[in-house]
Amino acid sequence: LVVYSTDQSGDLDLHLVCFEGRGENPGPDSGSYTGPVPVTFLNTGFNECYLSFYVSRFVKYPYGAVPEEIQELCFCSDRDGSYDLFSAPVPLNSDILEFLLSDTAPDISPETVLNSPGDDMCPYIDGKLLVFASDRSGGFGGFDLWYSQRTATGWSEPTNFGDRINTEYNEFRPIVALYYEFTQDLMLFSSDRPGGKGGYDL
Repeated sequence: LVVYSTDQSGDLDLHLVCFEGRGENPGPDSGSYTGPVPVTFLNTGFNECYLSFYVSRFVKYPYGAVPEEIQELCFCSDRDGSYDLFSAPVPLNSDILEFLLSDTAPDISPETVLNSPGDDMCPYIDGKLLVFASDRSGGFGGFDLWYSQRTATGWSEPTNFGDRINTEYNEFRPIVALYYEFTQDLMLFSSDRPGGKGGYDL
């Protein structure tokens, strides 16, 4: 399953493509493709992008999250005037593809503990860690990277990654990877700070 945003309609909308194969390691001729099709219940006349999923029981190796155990989805949208993070529950043990293609919309709510008067964008969830970019006050300038951890009551108040990662320029589009037998996680992000090749570099 690949979920992505496209501006073909004039604003950013979430779409998906999916391959369902037969056997343990199916080849491209051993299954069927779905898409690209829009995730209609998430899209509005505004911009929706950066869809990510939360699952409470996350296995680092070898498979990561079990699709049937996804509990929540998270994305960003400017439907309320500025970019904010939104979430929606996913029924437990549901087929994630059927859920995303459904015409029945779940309750979509702003993540008030994570949002600010600024632009809060690019959520990415890995296990109980959520990372995102924001130009809220309290940062080092431009967009900074922030993180939140899942607790028994929801996401914690966001914490800035600090000046070892953030600069007076823009840090953007973070993703986090957990690796089996590694004590530290890996984060990749883009930045327009000096020292790169120009524009946003990794």
